[in-house]
Order: sequence, then C-alpha cells, then structure tokens
Amino acid sequence: MIVKLGYALSIKTKHIQKRGNVYQFVMRVPSDLIEHYGLKLIRQSLRTDDPKVAAKSAKTLAQSYNAEFAALRNNSKLAPCHVLDTGSRMAEHYSTLDALSSGEINSTKSTSRLTAPLIP
Repeated sequence: MIVKLGYALSIKTKHIQKRGNVYQFVMRVPSDLIEHYGLKLIRQSLRTDDPKVAAKSAKTLAQSYNAEFAALRNNSKLAPCHVLDTGSRMAEHYSTLDALSSGEINSTKSTSRLTAPLIP
C-alpha cells in the first residue's frame, strides 16, 4: 500500500490495509507454520486512521511476528518472565495507540517499547 504523507511525499508500506477509515495489519503466516496458527493470514486492527501511525505500528508488528516465526522454527521455549515482559510491552503499545487515535497525545512525541522482538 502506498501512504501519502503530503502533496509530494508518499511511502510504500507492507502489511497495511485500510478497512473503512481504520488501518489494519495483515501478514501471511509462513506455510510451515500454518498448522501452528490455524490460519493463513494474521489480521489485526491498528486502531488508527493516521497513515503515519499505521505504518510505524505495522512495521513493529511485522518485526515481532517475524521474531516469533523464527523462534517457533527453532523450537525456542518461552520462560514465564518473557511472557510477562511481552504482555506488558503489548499493553503499553496498545494504550499508546488508543491515546493516539483519541487525540490525547501527539503522534510525533509518542514512543513505544514494542520495537524489540516479542520473543527473545
């Protein structure tokens, strides 16, 4: 999808679709992991109508899922501390998205800790 950021500036993004006024993250599950996930596509609302925020969130989610795919392929085991940390980062990420979509905070000043891979 090509996201226009202004009159003369646009960027090509991956894993984004617009449904109504809200952007969604869409990513194919690798064929060797379809049985694990039970579906061929991962689809998740990004809870925003701002293309810049959507592009940033989609990139973060793609990195996280790619790390998860790699961990599943390597049969990595998750320790409880990793699950707790991942859950905390995801909750913070989604509260930031909610604040951005409601206009409580400015998108240029927001940061998210979800840039690190979800599975160590």
